[in-house]
Amino acid sequence: MNWPLEQLATAESDTTMNRWGAERIFAVPLDVAPSGHKEMQAHLKLDSKGSTSPRIYFLDDCAE
Repeated sequence: MNWPLEQLATAESDTTMNRWGAERIFAVPLDVAPSGHKEMQAHLKLDSKGSTSPRIYFLDDCAE
């Protein structure tokens, strides 16, 4: 499946991370991170209606 490039965000803004950064920490397998958690800023924007903006967050681990 192809996703429109304009609906991809590889990072969150500083403002978003300052306000909701803790909500960008997700559980991962221990072989991904020994702590069992990883910050995930990359996401796909599904929609935006009023104050509801559903997103799919994922671990962009291409560099590792």
